[in-house]
Amino acid sequence: MTESAEKEFKEIGLGKSFVFTLAQLGGNMMNTVCATWMMFFYTMPNHAGKILVGMGIMGAITAGGKVIDALYDPTIGYWSDNTMTRWGRRRPFIVGGAPLFFISFILIFHPFFAAGSTELILSVIALNTVFWLAFTTVMGPYNALLPEVALSSQKRVFLSTLLAAMMLLATGYQGMIFPLMFDKWGMGYFKAAATTGIIAFCLIMITVLVIKERIPSAGEKLAKSHEKHSFKEAFKWTFANKPFRIYIIASVFQYLGFSSIMAALPYIVKVLMNKPESFVSVVFAFVIPVFAISFVAVNFIAKKTGKVKLYKGCLLLLALLLPLLFFVGDPRIPISPVVAGIMLMNLLGFPLAGNMILPTAILADIIDYDEKITGRRREAIYFGMQGLLQKIATAFSLGLQALLFSVFGYSASRHLGINLLGPVAGVLGLVGFVVFLYFPLDEKTKDLIKKRV
Repeated sequence: MTESAEKEFKEIGLGKSFVFTLAQLGGNMMNTVCATWMMFFYTMPNHAGKILVGMGIMGAITAGGKVIDALYDPTIGYWSDNTMTRWGRRRPFIVGGAPLFFISFILIFHPFFAAGSTELILSVIALNTVFWLAFTTVMGPYNALLPEVALSSQKRVFLSTLLAAMMLLATGYQGMIFPLMFDKWGMGYFKAAATTGIIAFCLIMITVLVIKERIPSAGEKLAKSHEKHSFKEAFKWTFANKPFRIYIIASVFQYLGFSSIMAALPYIVKVLMNKPESFVSVVFAFVIPVFAISFVAVNFIAKKTGKVKLYKGCLLLLALLLPLLFFVGDPRIPISPVVAGIMLMNLLGFPLAGNMILPTAILADIIDYDEKITGRRREAIYFGMQGLLQKIATAFSLGLQALLFSVFGYSASRHLGINLLGPVAGVLGLVGFVVFLYFPLDEKTKDLIKKRV
C-alpha cells in the first residue's frame, strides 16, 4: 500500500469506523439467527405437535451446508484478491451477494412442504446451501477490508472491538429480540425472519454506499495483471506462513467445541432450564452487560499485555469454564438450573469477549507479516482460508452436537447429550490453547520483520 493510501485510511475517524461496522451487524443478524434457530425450528415440535425434519437429517443438512460454504470461502477470497474494478476489489461481491443472502434467509423459515416430506428436506438443503454461499460472498470480502482501513496495532484492536460490539449486538438480537418476535409478540418465525432480513440488508447497503475502498492505481492494476498465480498457489502460500498455521489450528479446535454450545443455546434454555424459547432473551439480558464491560476490559488489558498474550489467556479460560455446563440441570447441585446457566454464561463473558475481538486483529498482523516477506497483499485469501477451516470445524461441531443429542438425548427426561457438550468443548479448547502457545509473533512484530527484510 502506498504512503498516500496509508494516510487516507489512517484518517478514517470514529464516524466512518462506526458505519464500516454496520455491515458486521447486518450480516451477523442473519447469520446468528440462522445458526441458532434453524435447527431448533425444524427439530422441535411445532404448534401442531409435528417435527418438520428429524434431528439426524437436520444435523447432516446443517453440517453439509457449512462444509460446502467452507470450501467456497477461499475461492471467494482468491477472486476478490484478484478482482480489479472501478468500484474496488470487495464492494462488487458485497452488492452482488446481499440480495441472495437476504432472500434465502427469509425462505428458510417458511416451509413450503409437509413435515417430514422428501420435498421439504430437499428445499431445506437448497436454501441452507444458498444462504451460506451468499453469506460468504458478502462477508468474506467485507472482512478483507479491515487490514486496509486499520493499519496500526492499536487501531486494529479498536476497530476489532467495534466489530465485536456489532457481533454482540447481533447475538443479542437473536437471543433477546428474535425469540420475543416469534413467541411473545405473535409474529411467528417467518414474519420475524422477514423483519430481521430487511433491517440487515439495509445495514449492509449503508456500509457499501458510505465506505469507499481504495481503488488500485493503473500501475498496480498492470502489476496485478502480470502477477500470474493459480488458486492452488494462493492456497499453498497461506500455509507456508508459520504464524498463520499455528493461529488457524488453534482457532479450529476452539471452534470445534464452542460452536456446538452456541448452537445448542435454545435447547439449554428449554430443556435444562425448563423455560420457553423466549426465555433466551432473559438470559441475554443478564449476559449483555457483562460482555459490554468485558469489551472495555479487553481493550485496556490488551494495551498492557499485548493482544497475543491476552488471547492465550482467553483460550485457557474458555477451556476451563466450558465443562461446567455438565452440571447445569443436575438435581444434585444445590443451585437451580436457571441460576446455574446464567452464572455460567456470565463467567464466560470475558474470555468470549476476547475471543470476539482479538483474532481479527491478530490475523491482520499475520497478513502484514506475509506482505513483508512475499511483497504481495492478499487479505481476502487469508480470511477465506480462515473461513474454510473454521466453517469446517463448525460443521463438524454441529454434527457432533447432533450425534450427542441422538445417542444421549436432548429431552427433559433424558438430556445427557446437552450436558456432554461442555466437557467435549473444554477438551477441544484446551488443545487449541496448547497449540497457540507456539505462536511466534507479538506486538513488536513489525520492527522485527523490518530487520529481517
